[in-house]
Amino acid sequence: MRYANLSFSLIISLFLVYGCASSGPKKSKSGNYKVEIVESEGVAPLTSNVGQDRKNAINDAQKRAVESVMGVYVSAESLVSKAKLVEDNITSQTEGFIEDYKIIKEGKDDNFYRITIKAWVRSEDLSKKISQMDLSPDKYGNPLISFWIDEKVDDKSKNTNIAELALMKAFVDAGFVVSDHKPEEYYKSRSTLMNDSLENLERLKTDIVVLGDAAATFNTDQGLGGLVSYRANLSFKILMTASREIITTKNEVASGVDINKSASSKKALENVAMKASKYLPVEVQEYLKERAFPTLVFHNIKDISQLKRLIRSIKVFPTVQDAWVKNYSGNMAVIAANLKRGTLEEVAKMLEINDNFEVKTLSAGKYNVEVELISEKKP
Repeated sequence: MRYANLSFSLIISLFLVYGCASSGPKKSKSGNYKVEIVESEGVAPLTSNVGQDRKNAINDAQKRAVESVMGVYVSAESLVSKAKLVEDNITSQTEGFIEDYKIIKEGKDDNFYRITIKAWVRSEDLSKKISQMDLSPDKYGNPLISFWIDEKVDDKSKNTNIAELALMKAFVDAGFVVSDHKPEEYYKSRSTLMNDSLENLERLKTDIVVLGDAAATFNTDQGLGGLVSYRANLSFKILMTASREIITTKNEVASGVDINKSASSKKALENVAMKASKYLPVEVQEYLKERAFPTLVFHNIKDISQLKRLIRSIKVFPTVQDAWVKNYSGNMAVIAANLKRGTLEEVAKMLEINDNFEVKTLSAGKYNVEVELISEKKP
């Protein structure tokens, strides 16, 4: 139950806008750290020990101050799914990220002790810690993946999925999640899938699809002491479903030896899939980590409070599932976007007509959009 409460607290911190006295990252009082100055409120239940209640409220306010800054750098999805990791490494060590704080107001309120503080949060240290923890592996390591591998043995189509299952196991072992929706349930051919509209492709409910062919052919039964040898070829491509961009292609050959044709052809298909998948999940993960989530580079960001409002505006775009800050330095912020559908160019167009900010698009590509924030519109 402790982690459920933590998750709720983290989610709330993403939506509450605390007053921010800074104008972007500043040097700390000692000059050794970059800090964000934020206001936050802490609450503690009243007991017979008011002194301890006050300390508990201060600790809660410090925790919320850290969460407020942390919520800019990490997606809400990751904060929930990695609640225990966050608790063990950040929120349980709040004081290590608070350089200083000042009490603005405090007092009893019904059955609680409430205290509001201005906190100097070491944003640079917090950003480094988040990066070390890699709080977003689910965003590139556990996408839904589908497989469609047609198999043949001795040039005859087989209603088997030996190579497909071997490939699937390699990805599952690496942390990917296999979709329950198989592509062949919706398409008669792979070419039909490749040429379908993005709207229709959404019914696959899969982020990545593996399309290919596996074929095992008789090799020899001579000089093997009664055993039979088969040679298998496996060729496939892995692509992002929404963009149809090819992540990688493979073409491998392997052999299998067993007591009869059926067993040796199966062994050959298993061996070629195992050979092809040896480093494949890592290759796909690296691709996703670097390129699957396009980025929006914003110039002329006033402060972290404005950055929070900007992120909230982006999150309500119909094509955007989530958004979070990858880097924030000076008046520039790099925001990663997880798109439900569509392209980053469409997000750029939505930015130009949004109701909250006036922006100027400096450049727009498939994976990167550069934007200058002109002004923030008053509600």
